Amino acid sequence: MIDMGGGYGRFAMNVAKKYRNIHTTILDLPEVCEEARRKIADEGLSDRVCIRAGSFFDPIFNCEADL
Repeated sequence: MIDMGGGYGRFAMNVAKKYRNIHTTILDLPEVCEEARRKIADEGLSDRVCIRAGSFFDPIFNCEADL
């Protein structure tokens, strides 16, 4: 699952906690990703919640996901 504009990862972390087999990716601006990394690590979800710095306006953005 990709959460475009995922902020600090609250939604992605809740999904990962509820559905143990899902891996999520957050896409947000670099300055937001730094804090999201800390919050995700604090929750022990770094292995299932990935973070990509960037913008969905960037034509180079390429990430595969089912949702």
